[in-house]
Order: sequence, then C-alpha cells, then structure tokens
Amino acid sequence: MFGLKSKVRKIGNSQGVILPTDVLEELKLKAGSDIELSVEDGILIISPLQPSLRSLLATVPKGEKFQEAKSGKSVGKEE
Repeated sequence: MFGLKSKVRKIGNSQGVILPTDVLEELKLKAGSDIELSVEDGILIISPLQPSLRSLLATVPKGEKFQEAKSGKSVGKEE
C-alpha cells in the first residue's frame, strides 16, 4: 500500500496525522493501540509496538499448567 497522502494537522496544542482506516487495518491497529515511531534516512516509520514477554506472560491465567513440547531432534547445541 503506497501513495496515500495525509497532512500534519493541529490537534489541540499538538500536531498529528490522521491514519486512514486501510492503514490501521493493515497494521492491525485501533484507537488506543501502542505504536513505535522511528526515523530512518528522513523517513518516518510507524510500527505496531511489539508486546514484551513480561506483558504476554501477565495475560496467562493464574495456576495455568504447562508441559514441554517435543519438536524433533536437536540440530545444534540447544537442549
């Protein structure tokens, strides 16, 4: 998806960009989603913020039991 245009707009005492619905859907974002902003070679990059392992583990119900899953023979030095 390329070529979409938008404008920097005044929003209260700040400035912002309105993201089209198609972009939000493509990035699986909604109002309130956390994002990461970076600039590379003068290009603004907006990415969904990847959840930390700690925040993912916080969603596991208390008392949940886990079992090791076998996935085949080791191919390196993993154990």
